Amino acid sequence: MVDLGIVIAQRGNNRVSIIITPFNLTRLQTTIDFINRSGLPIDFIPLRFPTKELGFPKGCESVDVLPTKNLLLNFHQFYKGHAMLVEQLEAYIRQRQQNNPSIPTIIITDFMNSWTRRISDNLNIFRFGFCIVSCFTWHLREIFQQYDHNSDGDLVVPDVDHRIKLILPKGFVLGSSQDQEYIRSDIKDLENSVDGILVNTFYELEPIFVEKRSGRDSRKVIKCFNDDMRNGVEEWLRKDGLEERTKTRSVIIRGWALQLMIISHASIGALFTHCGGNSTLKGITAGIPMIAWPFKGNQFPNMTFITQVAKTAIGIDIDEESVYSPNYTVKSDTITKAIQRVMNGGEEGEERRKRALDLKDVAKSAFDVAGSSHTNMSLFLTQIFNKV
Repeated sequence: MVDLGIVIAQRGNNRVSIIITPFNLTRLQTTIDFINRSGLPIDFIPLRFPTKELGFPKGCESVDVLPTKNLLLNFHQFYKGHAMLVEQLEAYIRQRQQNNPSIPTIIITDFMNSWTRRISDNLNIFRFGFCIVSCFTWHLREIFQQYDHNSDGDLVVPDVDHRIKLILPKGFVLGSSQDQEYIRSDIKDLENSVDGILVNTFYELEPIFVEKRSGRDSRKVIKCFNDDMRNGVEEWLRKDGLEERTKTRSVIIRGWALQLMIISHASIGALFTHCGGNSTLKGITAGIPMIAWPFKGNQFPNMTFITQVAKTAIGIDIDEESVYSPNYTVKSDTITKAIQRVMNGGEEGEERRKRALDLKDVAKSAFDVAGSSHTNMSLFLTQIFNKV
């Protein structure tokens, strides 16, 4: 969402307000400092998250720091807690409109915040959804409804010229509970009620699925992990002494890092990713092969996309029986073999690397002036502000 804000702020004289909570604000400090130095018209607006009302510890304002005991229940509470921000956000937008009555206002929200509909209705302003995953992953949600989840994992996706094997570990909950049904219905309501949807992709990467949704020499490996895994890695680094032993030839970054800037460096040979939507797209636009190790949710279909559709990644062998177990582990040999396969993959590896570089060129063309992504964003902003 921050990257989208930067793109919009770079076009014309658009002022962007990024709504955030205090804890997440501190995590983005490096990015905020970068934006402030750039002079872009972007404000970060912290709203108080109702942790106390939800019974969560102080600072529990992100999914990755939720208490692990009764995690699914905590996630449902966390999801519903976002709707408690409605009055704070509406008050902020009202004040902004009063201070700048001539400046048009729109809301862009991700799919987890359908409650913003009340604000757009009350203030009579346009509201758009932002899909952080690819059109492929978005499209799979509809296919899931007809999929036999007890089958061997071969999922046939229409209009693709080969069978796609989607790995869904046992424990991957698509949801039949009341809470899961509530979330699914809520997301569907957002899709149907917004004035349009922006998707974190570009046309040339997945033209078939974009149309479905719109009609309805490198030696280093960069690792991009979620916070649960990062904490484990930091503990391992401390015990193993790796940081001290390799300090003359490596750098360990703690906290938030400008990922795209790092992985675009010529010395980077691969990206080790847990398959978040942003991470996978950045790996594609940087033109580097990826090692995919998903943990939860959309990360599994995202892995399917980069390994079997974009074909720029390989997946870690996943134990479908235990990936959701509290004691889930992957042996170091498995990691080593995956890295060796990407970095020294023979003819297969060369073809994967060539494919990644080709997609990098395609992505660059899409983002350049007159490219598909640049043009679509320009059309979006022009049409919206002509209507407001």
